[in-house]
Amino acid sequence: MLVIRNEQMQAMQKFSVGEFENELVVHIKEFAPKHSEVIKDEGVREVVRLGIERSKNYGFTNRGPVRFYVELMFMFGSDFDTDFQLPWAGGTLKNEVIKEQAQRADILHDKMTEYLEAVAGPDDRYALDSLRRLSQARYEDYQNPGEHFDKRAAAALRQIYPEKCDYLGDKLMAAVIRKGKQAAKKHSVKTEKNAALFVALVFALGHGFADDPLFPWVSKTLQDEAVADADERADRLERKMKIYLNEALKYLEDKKKQSV
Repeated sequence: MLVIRNEQMQAMQKFSVGEFENELVVHIKEFAPKHSEVIKDEGVREVVRLGIERSKNYGFTNRGPVRFYVELMFMFGSDFDTDFQLPWAGGTLKNEVIKEQAQRADILHDKMTEYLEAVAGPDDRYALDSLRRLSQARYEDYQNPGEHFDKRAAAALRQIYPEKCDYLGDKLMAAVIRKGKQAAKKHSVKTEKNAALFVALVFALGHGFADDPLFPWVSKTLQDEAVADADERADRLERKMKIYLNEALKYLEDKKKQSV
């Protein structure tokens, strides 16, 4: 679980953007080594620049708060600040009652910790178990003829990650399914199987998954003009998602073994 030292959160010195950008790229490669390896230095720098700019919208101009903001992007997706699955994030960042950026970052850290305790669980056990189930999930395993798609999708997600579903509740779970169907329609996907894939991507990677520079394999696959059929592109995306999940799972399991 992420630990933020007090001096990081309270750092008040202003920074030179170019110097800090370089410093942050090095930090993120240590903070999220596997993800950094996948998107390479160019991708890390792109996300870092995006984070520095976006964090300004919430009054973050000092090293500690800005660095924490970028770390949250790597943890929850580049669009974590507007993701309805993370109401604690947007609620804290947009809370006008909080005037000081160090205090805002502090509160954000506390909310994040509460979220991880409920959703990731002790030693990330819930998150790891859900990754295992999602990496092995097959659309046909969740078929129930005659049952509405939304109901089947909700039941499937609950089997895969019950702790997160409990945290979100029925209203936000319905929003996840609705957002997934909207994304499928936007990308001209027609089959129910691939609509379910888009729901899973929203649930697992965040509501901005289709354009997130943290997941370039998603946008590259969806925009591949060499593949004319939208559902064929979605089928390829599913295979890439499985590879991504298996690699993420292997990394986290190895990391857990090393910490024992």
